Amino acid sequence: VITDQAPSTKVAMAKVIKAFKLKPDCHCTSKYLNNLIEQDHRHIKVRKTRYQSINTAKNTLKGIECIYARLLRKH
Repeated sequence: VITDQAPSTKVAMAKVIKAFKLKPDCHCTSKYLNNLIEQDHRHIKVRKTRYQSINTAKNTLKGIECIYARLLRKH
């Protein structure tokens, strides 16, 4: 698990490690490792801001389903 170096995060992770009997070395607090993770899912954050209403999201999902259905029929 990679988190920032906030004191509250360290305390919370210590409780999680103890509760779930995880190895103590499973928690990294390197801000550089966290940057790699953030870059990996930044496109999800951008897409999330596009939908102003539930109807827009619903119509987009219908379009994506149609495209995938056509692609699956071709193969």
